[in-house]
Amino acid sequence: MIVLWAAGGILRHVYVRKNADDEVELRRKMSLVVGIGVVAAGAACGNAHLSDHPPVSASPLAGRHILIVEDEMILALDLEDIIKDFGCTSAMVSRVGRAIPLIATQAFGAAILDLNLAGEQVYPVADELIRRSIPFVFATGYGVDGVDPAYRSHPVLAKPYSRHQVEAALLQALAPIP
Repeated sequence: MIVLWAAGGILRHVYVRKNADDEVELRRKMSLVVGIGVVAAGAACGNAHLSDHPPVSASPLAGRHILIVEDEMILALDLEDIIKDFGCTSAMVSRVGRAIPLIATQAFGAAILDLNLAGEQVYPVADELIRRSIPFVFATGYGVDGVDPAYRSHPVLAKPYSRHQVEAALLQALAPIP
């Protein structure tokens, strides 16, 4: 399945989803969208990547490796771009069963967790991050009231969110506890 997503006047992503459990094979190009008509469409070919946003210079997050646990691929890809613009690297997974083994094999500086992954709660991933002292943020459309009270000490990023809100939430998660 090929999906084109227009946001902010830019056709941002073209991706191929192999099946519901596989991660995506990403092919990106930029195209300008005028009104409702596409003026020039980027082809889903090659491994070229053109960012539609310049990197955010001097982000305090720069150099960190961020885990993105999100089952909505459009949101995951948007988060990946935001994280990259902060000067960070990232790894994306869409299921609890894939996140926990990944945490054991990669050195993450922080994580962004969608609260509900295809009907499965993300709390086992949160527990593993807590066990390893890796700070994290919940990203959810449910708001703080949707987060189990035992986890409400962790920042909650309300969907939809902006770049600034993502950065602020990650910095809050990384801040020393007084």
